[in-house]
Amino acid sequence: MSTQIKQERMPDFRQEIPPETDKLLVCSASPAPKERVPWAVRLKNFLQSSSFSPEWLPPSLQSPFVGYLLAVLLPILMVGCVYLITCFLPSFRFASAPIILAVVLISLGWGTLSGLLATLVGTLALTILVVPSLMPLTFDHDEYVYSAIMFTIIGISLSLLTSQTQHARRQSTRAQVSAESTRGFLYHILMHAPTPIAVVSVPEYRFELINSHASRCFGMCASTILGRSVGEIITHDDIRQVIPALDWVQKTGNELSLQERPFFVDLRCDGGRVKQYFNIYYQPMFSLQGVLDGIIIFGVDITEQVEARQKIEQLLSQLDSFIGVVAHELRTPLTATKTSLQIAQRKLKRTLTTQPLPGVSLQKNEVLGALRKNLMRAEQQVDLQNRLVGDLLDASRMRSDRLELHSRHCDITRIVQECVDVQREQHPQRVLTLKMPSTQNISIMADPDRVGQVVTNYLTNALKYSDAEYPVAVEVTLKGAHVRVSVCDQGPGLQPEQQEHLWDRFYRVPGIHVRSGSGVGLGLGLYICRSIMERLGGTTGVQSRTGEGSTFWFTLPVSA
Repeated sequence: MSTQIKQERMPDFRQEIPPETDKLLVCSASPAPKERVPWAVRLKNFLQSSSFSPEWLPPSLQSPFVGYLLAVLLPILMVGCVYLITCFLPSFRFASAPIILAVVLISLGWGTLSGLLATLVGTLALTILVVPSLMPLTFDHDEYVYSAIMFTIIGISLSLLTSQTQHARRQSTRAQVSAESTRGFLYHILMHAPTPIAVVSVPEYRFELINSHASRCFGMCASTILGRSVGEIITHDDIRQVIPALDWVQKTGNELSLQERPFFVDLRCDGGRVKQYFNIYYQPMFSLQGVLDGIIIFGVDITEQVEARQKIEQLLSQLDSFIGVVAHELRTPLTATKTSLQIAQRKLKRTLTTQPLPGVSLQKNEVLGALRKNLMRAEQQVDLQNRLVGDLLDASRMRSDRLELHSRHCDITRIVQECVDVQREQHPQRVLTLKMPSTQNISIMADPDRVGQVVTNYLTNALKYSDAEYPVAVEVTLKGAHVRVSVCDQGPGLQPEQQEHLWDRFYRVPGIHVRSGSGVGLGLGLYICRSIMERLGGTTGVQSRTGEGSTFWFTLPVSA
């Protein structure tokens, strides 16, 4: 059992955009020139973005002012401790270490601004209180100046480094929390989605996630399915359409959709499988490095839609069979009626063309003449009914693909000429013009009766929907390897939305009234014309504007 795999591709919308519009889109997509931001504003933004409050403190103590207060008090407190230590231990040489520790703690907790403030306060306090106790207060002393400068540089560097490190760690933590929250939310959506969803790993095709709807289709609980391969869970014929699809997605890395795929699922969890129809979608999952690490399988249950369509198709098939039987039964009395009318017309014609019978008055001869005209009208109505029955039969056969065509080499010009002559005979009051190409014989491979049926339908519609005083033009043109036959009228014309449905089955254009002849019609003529031309390898079309008439045409390939 072979599996047909259909790939859905995104349409290229740019092909529908005019060149001028495309240029505008390109121009609008180009980045706007950046405005130069003053360095003071950039510095302010940087300091604000790198300032924060410790999350471990109570909310009432997370204010930035608490950080500023501690940035002032904590270095002073450390300096005081160092000063006391130097009083008892004059040889102490690590006076700046506790102050640097205070700067680091402040920077880790409240960010850059508080760390810089702590560095400034620590530098001043260290310079004023501690260093003079260790060495003479003179700026000529190199060690004194060096200690103050190095402490300031180290403090500022540590403040910036620790605050940025803490800021990056906080952002990473928040991003991780956000990712976990999103992952949980997505997991909740997948598990509670009203459609079967499963995630399989590659290349083993083991189930990593499956929701309740998907597990119910297999008649198992999710815990039994997770960790097992697709081949272990799907052991029946359905595996023949699942594995090739997974292999194709893994090989190409593209998404895949399979429409109206039949699957046998265990909906009642009793071991009995029921035939269901699904639209299956295979979506590849990629890691941050672009490596395929899983495939998501979505299933949309369309069993009701498919069964409803099948039921409609069955009803239409029964309707076509009924129409075929009814049409066949109607044709028998119509044929007998036409035969009787033709016999009566012949006898009446012989009676009227011979010498008047002795004793038969002139008035009776006039009555017989009127009777002959009535018989001719009756025969025309029978022909009309016969044509309607034929349309019903043809439409029924086309829907079930049972229309028979007997193609052979024939001359299209001769077919068109005969159809025009018949219409001229039936409508002597109308003007029909015929324009033929210089080539006398244009051979086509087609069913001449069916081609004549299409030409006749075009002509009868043109005569029916145009005024009697306007002519109908028929033209045969040879264009390369195709011959084109067109019928042009001067009727009311058609709107674009009407032209879209003109070839549909049982469609009759609203608001278009018959201007001459009979108004009987089922809306099948043009549907039959297009179906015949498609089966003969031709095309059909119409060119029309409201108030300017219509031109119906068809083309057929010319045979060698």
